[in-house]
Amino acid sequence: MNLDVKEVADAINLQPLDWVGQCFGIACAMVREGVSTGIPRYGHWLGPVAEGSIFANKQHKLGFVPHGWIEEEDGVVTDPTRWVFEDAAPYIFRGADDDGFYDMGGNRLREAMTGEMPDFDPAADYLFLMPEGPLGSTLNLFLSEEQPQLSMTQVHWLAHVSPARYGEQAKLVYEWLQFVGMKAMIPIDNWNFVFEVNYGLGCGEGASDEG
Repeated sequence: MNLDVKEVADAINLQPLDWVGQCFGIACAMVREGVSTGIPRYGHWLGPVAEGSIFANKQHKLGFVPHGWIEEEDGVVTDPTRWVFEDAAPYIFRGADDDGFYDMGGNRLREAMTGEMPDFDPAADYLFLMPEGPLGSTLNLFLSEEQPQLSMTQVHWLAHVSPARYGEQAKLVYEWLQFVGMKAMIPIDNWNFVFEVNYGLGCGEGASDEG
């Protein structure tokens, strides 16, 4: 279903020209006001940015722009501020992310920088017992050989890689990281994604606006 930009503006009580730089807040407002039933997402815009856009320089320097949008139940993207990147008249984009322009949590960049799990450091200040059962089996997939403990650098790595690496075990991994006191290491957008937290009603934790 296409959304009319004027109707959305009236529903959230904010006119489109005031949406610039408030991407995530607008996405949250749309969910809060019932304009969308999706979940606000925050991450990176990896698509093109028009020369006339206020974000052209940032995209040129970084290769991405921090951005917020809505993920609908069917996986379709609803983006109320995509027009800012296009230097176009305000409209509500709704469609599939066939071109891979939307990077939830900035995980593509994080994955490129993270690499593989570091080696075990027996001299580390903090060591963690390897959990048993399905979780232990999942974590062992990332090791060159089975080991009874994990060192801090390895736990840090587990917290920062994309949750896609864990598949259906992502919740188990995050719950274990929380249990051992390392929840703060997990990027908040990834935590919200894994546990399906819809912060449309509270909006703002762990994310800031840009595009």
